[in-house]
Amino acid sequence: MCEAKAGTASPRTAARLGCAVIGNSLVASDTTKPGFDGYHDRVAAPTSLIRWLLFALLAAAIGGALLLSLLSVDTALSVWDRLQGLPAGFRYLYVGLLSAAGVGIAWLGWRLLRKPPARART
Repeated sequence: MCEAKAGTASPRTAARLGCAVIGNSLVASDTTKPGFDGYHDRVAAPTSLIRWLLFALLAAAIGGALLLSLLSVDTALSVWDRLQGLPAGFRYLYVGLLSAAGVGIAWLGWRLLRKPPARART
């Protein structure tokens, strides 16, 4: 059927006939495969592999974050337990140093991450 219409059919007509236009001739194509042009088969995108890899990466990141948070809390409680045995002055000094470090990190982040003020043109 495709050979009889060679040279006269447009690509749209060829697709309706179940053919593909290659050069100046029509070739029978497999219309059950979307994207088939008569010469090259359509390559399936590896979306399922990419999705599984992204899922594994996300699961590992969440597991790592949970482990890190648990270890941080355990360490903080261990340090706090040791500080309970010391005089109150050391405990207040420790809490003050941690607070100062937190304020310093927040200030540094504010300075580095905010937009610089617009300069007046002269």
